[in-house]
Amino acid sequence: MSKKLEGNGLFESSRMMLPEHKEAFLHHQERIIKQERPKLDTQELEYLSMMIAHSMQEQAPIVLTLFDEIENKQVTGTIIQIDPARRAVRLQQSEEKRWIPAADIIQASSQR
Repeated sequence: MSKKLEGNGLFESSRMMLPEHKEAFLHHQERIIKQERPKLDTQELEYLSMMIAHSMQEQAPIVLTLFDEIENKQVTGTIIQIDPARRAVRLQQSEEKRWIPAADIIQASSQR
């Protein structure tokens, strides 16, 4: 067999990286640095509760910012159900309904 294919030989022969590839790889590595879940104080939690309750009672659209280790996500819809035992809210987005864990909600605002 050829020496190139022995051990780690296949990769040994392709160690050179173009500067563009190296830059793209480093940029990708920076993006995947995991962020920590923010700790919300009592006032922020109260505000979130108020906004969620308002959306449910008034059938008003709400924008929720959800925590993600890589990049926070925003979802828009109307709260249709609150389940304290499950610690989750049910969000109606056009035709789709989905449960969102309350612990993932880090910010809420009314849609304008």
